[in-house]
Amino acid sequence: MPLRFPFLPVLQRLLQRLRSDRTLPTLRRGEVGPASGPVRLSRALVRVKRFTLTGLPARQRAQALNMQLLAWAPFETTHAVAVEQGESALVLAWSAAAASAEAIPETLLTPRPEQDGWRLLEVLEGVEAQLWREGALVATRWWPELPDGQQWQDLLRAHGDGEGPQMPKVSAVDWLASPSPAHRLRVLGAAQSQLAGWERLATTAALLACLGLTSAQARSAWEAWQARATLQEKLTALEVAAAPVRRAQDDAWRQLRRNQALAEQLRAVDPLALMDHISTVLPPRGVSIKEFELQGDEVRLGLLLTDNQSQTAVIRALQGGQWLSQVEEMRGRGDPSWLVLRAKLMDKQSPAQGAAEVSAAPASAAASGPKGGT
Repeated sequence: MPLRFPFLPVLQRLLQRLRSDRTLPTLRRGEVGPASGPVRLSRALVRVKRFTLTGLPARQRAQALNMQLLAWAPFETTHAVAVEQGESALVLAWSAAAASAEAIPETLLTPRPEQDGWRLLEVLEGVEAQLWREGALVATRWWPELPDGQQWQDLLRAHGDGEGPQMPKVSAVDWLASPSPAHRLRVLGAAQSQLAGWERLATTAALLACLGLTSAQARSAWEAWQARATLQEKLTALEVAAAPVRRAQDDAWRQLRRNQALAEQLRAVDPLALMDHISTVLPPRGVSIKEFELQGDEVRLGLLLTDNQSQTAVIRALQGGQWLSQVEEMRGRGDPSWLVLRAKLMDKQSPAQGAAEVSAAPASAAASGPKGGT
């Protein structure tokens, strides 16, 4: 009699359901999504904007976010979800014509990284850059293809990173079946961008009534939200317009630093030319250079004196050479014929060049002097 396991079909169905639960259907641009049910929504279909919640108590944040979403309304009918962090929230919005309110932007289906900072991910369409701080997603940017170096630097500047880290390599994603627990999510209500005048006023009044404001306060608050949205749009436009100027400024500073480094190299003293200059100004007999050291603008010499050569005469000769100053004796070896000196360069200019300039001066003076007639 064959053995039967009545629980086996049940186990197989359970495993099949678990596997299906781990994979969400996807929705790209140009595709028609289901009328209901969760889907992994392409980042290309999502608009992202950061809203501030400074000073608002927790119970009023949902109403404040919905008011700002109503003022923004990037689509005719907008579905949105907010990722809260501290005094601000990152709002991800998509068109109701593209996907239902149950859709999940694929940005929220990425696992939390091990370290904070920027990362570049391969998504359904194109690539997405994500910025994580203190274990929370604070910024995201999407491109249809891999950005170039300048686009990456513009992104870093827009988020206050200046000349930040180099663009990371694109990495694949082990997609989650549901939003990462790292996200503090808040689902927002649908926003209409083309409401009639009385409908907009009624919606606004209802939201403000939930906040417990008077009519005068309601008008003031609504105007403040509108003014802030306008200023935010102007700020974004200015940042885009100023990006080329910032790039030119950065290039100019880099070129200036290169020019300064080159100028320092050109102004540096050639040790061989300096030794030749010292040999020229020293007495022709009775002095031999045994030690020579050049560090910055300081020169150290070890001289061997013979034929009863005077130390004072040697110091006077070096001092009068116009390129060394503060010539002084450092130490002796108990031998009057051994002289160790320390001196300062008067200018970081090659003595040979200085000598050429000095020799050129009398020639130019002679050329410019009066000429006798015949």
